[in-house]
Amino acid sequence: MTAKQVKSGATSTYQIKVYSLGGNDFYCSNGYFTYSLVSSENNSTKVYRIGIRSGTYNDSGTFNFDIRNSKDTSKKVTHTIEYVSSRPNLRSSTPYDCIYYNATGDANTNLFIKDEEALYGKQELSFSINSPGGLNTPASFNSKFTLTNTHTWSITEPWDTFKLAIAGGSNTNMDGSSSGASLGSYTFTSKESTYFQNLTITFYNRLPIGHGQWAYKINNVYCIRVATYVHYQSAVSVINGMGNGWFILGWPGLRDLFNIGDWSVNREQTQYYPRFFYQCFH
Repeated sequence: MTAKQVKSGATSTYQIKVYSLGGNDFYCSNGYFTYSLVSSENNSTKVYRIGIRSGTYNDSGTFNFDIRNSKDTSKKVTHTIEYVSSRPNLRSSTPYDCIYYNATGDANTNLFIKDEEALYGKQELSFSINSPGGLNTPASFNSKFTLTNTHTWSITEPWDTFKLAIAGGSNTNMDGSSSGASLGSYTFTSKESTYFQNLTITFYNRLPIGHGQWAYKINNVYCIRVATYVHYQSAVSVINGMGNGWFILGWPGLRDLFNIGDWSVNREQTQYYPRFFYQCFH
């Protein structure tokens, strides 16, 4: 038998029927064990609910219990209950490894959008969370994003997948940092709230957003393309309006970006395009 850990005040049980001539009792030395009589067909046949009461929500393990004959306790049947953690955890993310999930307790976690190449130039990501009974999507979220459920929890596929997409088109810009710019904290309520805790996630963004997409990084400089074949002054106007630390590079910045180094008259140098140059400058 496998039982999920449950929140305080709840129990996780199975229904069993016991036949024991002359009656029966239960024996278990584990404090998690619980049982209750459901019905009696007669003195020898009874129906019980057996399982575990609330304990440490993140604990996993096993214990045995005995069903013994009331007249002769040497006559017994031993069963094993496996109890498993009910703390939600990250199953996967798309693009791969773009999320750092840091649980700070049974019902709280920090979720960091990472500075990963797989996110460069993207406008959305998704993440899947394993949970014991399924999670509801928060009713509201940061206005710069949309959050939707794209895979609903089921017994055979016990996880929810959420798509996090940048909203607002090219008007959306956001800071990023190693510690992450906060998107706020949101509660994903359990679909089985009688037994399981809600999950509150605090979201952080580490990769800057410019012009409605996660930025590229070229030689440790974050870059984004805002237009193609645009007048210089128009480009300056657009970029100045983005805020959040975005600016148009002058010659010193371009020199550093392409690793050209110091320049002098009549000097020649062959320099290959750095990675992601095409996506930002072509």
